[in-house]
Amino acid sequence: MTTAPDSPLLAKKRKQLALPTDLDLSSLVLTADWHLSHPNILRYCPNRKSATIEEMEESLVTRYNEIVRPGDVVIFAGDFFWKGCRGDSASSETVRFRLERMRRCLERLRGRKYLVRGNHDTFREDEYLSAGFLGFGDVAVLQADGDTFTVLHSPRDVVAPFVKRAGCAGDRYTGRPEDYGALSDVIAEIPGRYVCGHVHRLWRRIGPFVNVGVDVWDGRPVRFCEIPPLFSRETQARPPTSMGDI
Repeated sequence: MTTAPDSPLLAKKRKQLALPTDLDLSSLVLTADWHLSHPNILRYCPNRKSATIEEMEESLVTRYNEIVRPGDVVIFAGDFFWKGCRGDSASSETVRFRLERMRRCLERLRGRKYLVRGNHDTFREDEYLSAGFLGFGDVAVLQADGDTFTVLHSPRDVVAPFVKRAGCAGDRYTGRPEDYGALSDVIAEIPGRYVCGHVHRLWRRIGPFVNVGVDVWDGRPVRFCEIPPLFSRETQARPPTSMGDI
């Protein structure tokens, strides 16, 4: 496995996640959008069918460990654990408590764990590493069978500049749920292959994107071998929802 230094996202000075040099893609697992400790996640995602965020955590940990083997490498494609809103008044004691809770959760999860930053991953890099992640970055790049797969959190980082260059929708892309359905034909023209999270229940695959978020995989992580075949299937965007952009 080698990385591709010419990924279009790397040109924007995003930090590339350093993965093990001996990574065997047969041992690679991906997941996203756990939102542990996020107080509103069960309202946004009732499909998780948990009464409390503690119950949700137990369910996710159980399903994760049913899939992941001790020697596997796992990439979390963003939004793993809720620290709190940027600029909120959370006390330092609350932040330390959440950091310790994240550390305890990671200890329960099998495999060698790496994090691609999501919009809700607001701890410092050193805090993520001290909690148990072995690496941290903004994007990861993989090569398999001659194809390049770029792992990022939000597809908007690719869709927005493409839509602007294409002159579609008044050069505007908001990232709202309905945008994916309205622009599905344009999105299908985006080159490359991407693995993402962020969109929760909207779709499992659209255009060059496969969503590895737990909300479209029955709460479980995804082995990498399941991802390439999805790119040969029909592109479908689910109907717009009122979920919002969480």
